[in-house]
Amino acid sequence: MGWDKVYCYAWSATTTGEFPGVEMTDTNYKNDQGHAVYKVEVDSTYTGLVFSNGTIYNQTVDITGFKDGTAYYLKDTKDTNQHYNVDTWTYTPSN
Repeated sequence: MGWDKVYCYAWSATTTGEFPGVEMTDTNYKNDQGHAVYKVEVDSTYTGLVFSNGTIYNQTVDITGFKDGTAYYLKDTKDTNQHYNVDTWTYTPSN
């Protein structure tokens, strides 16, 4: 999507942070679809997250039900709020 930086904003029923959240780390790895792979550690108490480029105008749909090690990528489609839909893929670290 041409994002220079990727942020992760996470929340739970009792904890919210400040948008856009934390800047994610570029792993310098590309998945099998050619997408850059970024990583972030999310506390297990969080129940939802969104990825963005740091603005509310370029962000994903709310992601819930995620598990440790789940990898997401942005789809070309958007929801009615103009938020990018996401899908998952299997990430196997090489090290």
